[in-house]
Amino acid sequence: MLAIEVEFLTGRYVATAHDDRDGFEWPPHPARLFSALVAEWGSVEERDDSEREVLRRLEAMPPPSIFASEAVERSIVTHYVPVNDANITGSALWRRSQQVDDALAVLGDGGASAKQRSSAEGKLSAARDVGDLVAATVRHGTNTLPAVRVRQARTFPSVTPMSPVVAFVWEGLDLSAAERLTLDRLMERVTRLGHSSSLVACRLTDSPPMVTHVPAETGELRLRGVSAGQFDALVGEFGLHRGSRPRSLPCTAVGYSAPGETETSGPAVPNTSGDWFVFEFKGVRLPSHQLVAASAALRGAILANATDLPEVLHGHDVNGRPTGQPHVSFLGFPDVGHGHASGQLLGAGVMLPCAADRVERRAVLAAIGRWLEGSGRLMLRGGRVVTAELSEGPALRSLQRATWASASQEWVSATPLALPWRARKAGERANEWDLAAEWVADSCEHVGLARPEWVQVSIPPLLQGALPANGYPAFRQGTTARRLVHARVRFTEPVAGPLVLGSGRYFGLGLMRPIRGALS
Repeated sequence: MLAIEVEFLTGRYVATAHDDRDGFEWPPHPARLFSALVAEWGSVEERDDSEREVLRRLEAMPPPSIFASEAVERSIVTHYVPVNDANITGSALWRRSQQVDDALAVLGDGGASAKQRSSAEGKLSAARDVGDLVAATVRHGTNTLPAVRVRQARTFPSVTPMSPVVAFVWEGLDLSAAERLTLDRLMERVTRLGHSSSLVACRLTDSPPMVTHVPAETGELRLRGVSAGQFDALVGEFGLHRGSRPRSLPCTAVGYSAPGETETSGPAVPNTSGDWFVFEFKGVRLPSHQLVAASAALRGAILANATDLPEVLHGHDVNGRPTGQPHVSFLGFPDVGHGHASGQLLGAGVMLPCAADRVERRAVLAAIGRWLEGSGRLMLRGGRVVTAELSEGPALRSLQRATWASASQEWVSATPLALPWRARKAGERANEWDLAAEWVADSCEHVGLARPEWVQVSIPPLLQGALPANGYPAFRQGTTARRLVHARVRFTEPVAGPLVLGSGRYFGLGLMRPIRGALS
């Protein structure tokens, strides 16, 4: 048996749920523990090969069972935190570091020509000359003082467990004596799990508590786990984000249930759903009818900054035809569904399908990072420019993942669905409404869901603040304009989002909102 014990020294665990910036994580996910171990391995100047090999052994093991007591959620308080001054510690310094790395890579390449080496030497010298950055530090030095820095809202969801100890247990598996010693030495250096305030002590134990969660393929609790290749994925991701760019934790979803509990299936998830990145519009709100224009502008900006163009990003196969596989969705988020809803677009987003592999994910993340480092601007048709900023913990409810992803049996469109046929005048077909309802049901099957038991279609909006379907400009695919309708669907079993339906689902049309309280 191999068992790792983690003790929370302050008696609380501060970590944000990966799919809800205002939600807490409990129990700690196995992928988070593994990531902390890899981070400690990479933090030292001279990395230990034996530690790397132990981590590779650990990632190849099946998911562990977990002991975690009941925990009490602490009230979430919004803190306004000073952000770093980009003139001094932000993108300029990061770019210099990247230029140095690029130049050194050329100089270390034995096949580089004399001209390439000479150019690299010049770039290396220029990048290492930080006189202008020092001057900027002098000019803007007071900007680094917390009292004058811009403050952004941050929340720190946390829980207080009944027992401060969590254990990860691999029954029937173990390491050699030398490997256990190496792993124990590595764990001694792990000081936190989750937020920096979650101080921990980690150790191996031969007598772990009785487990409370066991791996179960159809378990309702879904935790981020570890699989072979995780170590290399984490190292590769760090090479892209360098601690400052957008990133997500590479992981494998693992179901868990209580020991002896009959396995039950969790909510169904559409095949277009996955990790997403939300960008809030700064100082401006767009009218809802500019949804497709904003989504197309975001797509264009990401494609323009992509050095690799995987099929999952641009949505076309090698022959230039639309791919039949789920690909990246470019979304817009309207303010809808409450008493004071304005209907305006508050931001945009990029959603990767769950089937995207690590290479594809890296290509998309790198493109997002380059766009944000460059301008973060969207060029809409007509010449309008909108600046967007990555929203890591959005205060606006319409930009929070939970608003669009909570499990529910009933869903209502916030933006209209595009039907797969051309727009016709009302009444041209007597049974057009029935056909539209049938096609909305078909569209649920197109994204891998069961056919809904009930569908309602409408031209007027079905959510407060939403724009009527005929208030949007014609959505064209090629030369064909598609009919737009709002819809409400009800499934026999819960579905977890985000859920986007219809022919325009990759451009923000057909974004559905779950109806709270609709679970049976």
